[in-house]
Amino acid sequence: MADMVEADLVIKGGKVFYEGDFLEGGVAIVDDKILKVGKDSKLPPAPEHIDAEGKLIMPGLVDLETSLPPFETADSEDLRSLTMAAVQGGFTTVFLTPDTRPAVVELSDLMEIMENAAGNIFADLGILGNLFSASKNKALFSRFVHGLWGSTVAVNASLRLDLEDIIDAVNKPIDAPVLLRITDIVHNVGEAIGSNGSKSESFYADRPPNLESYMVGTFLSRYSWSNKIALLRVSLSESALRVKVLDSKRGRVQSTVPVIYMFMTKRKAMKLGFMGLVSPPPREDAEVAELIQRVIEGDVSMVCSGHEPIPKSVKSEIVIPGVPTIDVTLRILLTLAKRGLFPLQLIPETLSKRPARFLGLKDRGIISEGYRADLIVVEHREDLVYDPRSSFNVVGYSPLEGEVLCGYVTHAFKRGKLVYEDGSFLSNFGSGKVLLRGQAESKSMRGSENS
Repeated sequence: MADMVEADLVIKGGKVFYEGDFLEGGVAIVDDKILKVGKDSKLPPAPEHIDAEGKLIMPGLVDLETSLPPFETADSEDLRSLTMAAVQGGFTTVFLTPDTRPAVVELSDLMEIMENAAGNIFADLGILGNLFSASKNKALFSRFVHGLWGSTVAVNASLRLDLEDIIDAVNKPIDAPVLLRITDIVHNVGEAIGSNGSKSESFYADRPPNLESYMVGTFLSRYSWSNKIALLRVSLSESALRVKVLDSKRGRVQSTVPVIYMFMTKRKAMKLGFMGLVSPPPREDAEVAELIQRVIEGDVSMVCSGHEPIPKSVKSEIVIPGVPTIDVTLRILLTLAKRGLFPLQLIPETLSKRPARFLGLKDRGIISEGYRADLIVVEHREDLVYDPRSSFNVVGYSPLEGEVLCGYVTHAFKRGKLVYEDGSFLSNFGSGKVLLRGQAESKSMRGSENS
């Protein structure tokens, strides 16, 4: 019996997310797995205890969309600072988009990221490949099975795609998760939109809200439904409803919303000027409220950080949409929950369980016996004024600076080991691993490359 086996560590006294609800109790861990979940009195003995003191115990969060913008400045984020900020924000697994640094267009780019990650990442890292580059590069395409975790339609400043290109690419069967940023069909996210003297009004005028829902409907009406797709950057309730109607009998497309669209309104963003620009642009107050409702009702199934840490030094010269969010994603949803605008139980569902299932991560995403002990303990009762300089994110700014946000992560566990406690990492060596499809380590991948 599991309850007769001594655990290595017990987290007790909290409210643990188990089978869809928060229950009084804790979690027992042995090696890197969850041994038992239940009331404190039912947990096995252990030499080490963490008292969660009424805090929330959640599965480590899984982020579908994280990027490292292609700028190399003193305030540019790297894999180390990115994954430290991720764990600080509750994410123990993140997926890196290919329009990043370096952009994953050749096999050598993939290898460079993996080499940079060794000992420097604190969250597990999945690497997404550019679907268009891979289709023209057999060596890279083969890594959908042996290296790259999935594929995404992502563009960079030198690549222009139209709707025909995208429909043709995603209509072919792909043995990997597919993520599609609907904004990339219409506007090149990586393209500078003017100098910092440009008025932000032109950015909004060039991107009317109905354009997004129109492109969603146009794409789905011509999609062959051959792959499961996460539709990223959904920012309108109408877009989510179109997906629901057109995909109702197939279950092949899931809408995903970056958390910023559930919190920052157009009115707030325009006050911030170019520092508050994201793509697509934030919406009116009523639309933000309606989008939150779509998440609650399941029309939008997943929430992601949409983390794009454009360096402040770059934003001060060239206006580029994108803001850092990975350290505040959980706190935004906790704030909405405290205000009565979002169910607390949906936070681990939309930020962990559903993303893990979509990506095919069968060992994480929920708290249950036998699953990976990637866990976070969260103080959810305290409000704090957000200061981006307190984040491990090195860009040093945020459109949410000065906002009163609820909660923060007090403890984070990777593979059953405590790695983060009360704002500090317990080791300078990153314990995160690169997630590979079909092979366990980058060393074996290098061997297959040379064979």
